[in-house]
Amino acid sequence: MILLAIIPFAVHRAAKTDDQHPSSNPQKTPTQSGPTARNPTPGRSQRSPSQNLTPSHKTEDLKNFLLPPTELTNVTLQEALDALFTHYREICLESGERSISFRYKINGTPEPISFLKIRGDFLSNCKYIATLAGTTVEIDGDKLIFTEIEDGPVAQRRWTVPPTFQHFVFNESPKINGAGNPDEDPFASLSELPEMGHLLTEFGVIGENDTISFLPSSSTLIIQAGAKDLTKIDGLVNRSISNTPIQTRLRFLEEEDEPLSIALIPGNLGSIERSYSSNDQGPNYQLLVLATEQGFGRKIQTVSFTGEPPTNEARTLYLETRDVSDLGISENLTSTTYNISRTNEGEPQTLSFKDEQGTLHEKTFVTERIDATGRAIPVPTYEDSLR
Repeated sequence: MILLAIIPFAVHRAAKTDDQHPSSNPQKTPTQSGPTARNPTPGRSQRSPSQNLTPSHKTEDLKNFLLPPTELTNVTLQEALDALFTHYREICLESGERSISFRYKINGTPEPISFLKIRGDFLSNCKYIATLAGTTVEIDGDKLIFTEIEDGPVAQRRWTVPPTFQHFVFNESPKINGAGNPDEDPFASLSELPEMGHLLTEFGVIGENDTISFLPSSSTLIIQAGAKDLTKIDGLVNRSISNTPIQTRLRFLEEEDEPLSIALIPGNLGSIERSYSSNDQGPNYQLLVLATEQGFGRKIQTVSFTGEPPTNEARTLYLETRDVSDLGISENLTSTTYNISRTNEGEPQTLSFKDEQGTLHEKTFVTERIDATGRAIPVPTYEDSLR
């Protein structure tokens, strides 16, 4: 008998200028504790060694380059971009990619960003950051130009939003939901959520004097506001539309009557239990799997064991610390981290684990990125990127 389960534990973890800024490598990235002031000097950005080489991908490829979640509070546009570029370069370095040395220019006076979740693909994050700062962004190769949106007369606009839009805004706002709250319920009924006007006001995308109407039955959002606020709402709606679930599929290659395959939600802890009856032959084991989609590939962390499984509290602590000892497992423990990049995408990986007698066994598996329907999401090959 094979038991497959997904354990639903998850940790959710500037100034006016006409100068052109290189994407610097800051000494400290703004976090929830507050911003860090930075004034990068044009032409003196700190670069990783790979930035002196030809990039291994094109800017348009970055629509498939995923960034694990990072949260920032009370930052300027410049600080948000510094954090974004640093996050991008670190993943490139870890996965063997040669990063693009982005430069950006800010025209006008962007608004401060009270709270920002960087997650998903690189290009959509550039547009989302621009939206929250009250700017537009033009992406041309390695150059990003941010221009302040001029506020105009009050006008009315209507959107048909996704049915999950109210949940999306609720989970994006720290003032409402609490940043990093692992107990948020994405399936809560709309009646349990704050009303839409309050959500958008607290999120900082509309003013107290703006007029809002939301019709849940038709998912219709109607807002009367100035041009800048309407542009922010438009960006937020587009962000929610592109917020489609991405999963990781892990499939063992051994031929069995019931081959093992599991779809993993990034940031959640998946569980596989292999339990044979007395008439079967084979090792019994339990396996915890944590998948993080990042860059063009992913990081897979596995923990195998026998005996009593970790408690819910231990699982939650492990998701926070990534320290295997926090799971409290003592019987036949093995743990491995796999870094899957474009250089080894599709290649079988070897999982080693111990059975109840402490005998070492091996299984091979492959992984791939899939959408909510289970279809594989292709990433650009090196050949396509270098054309």
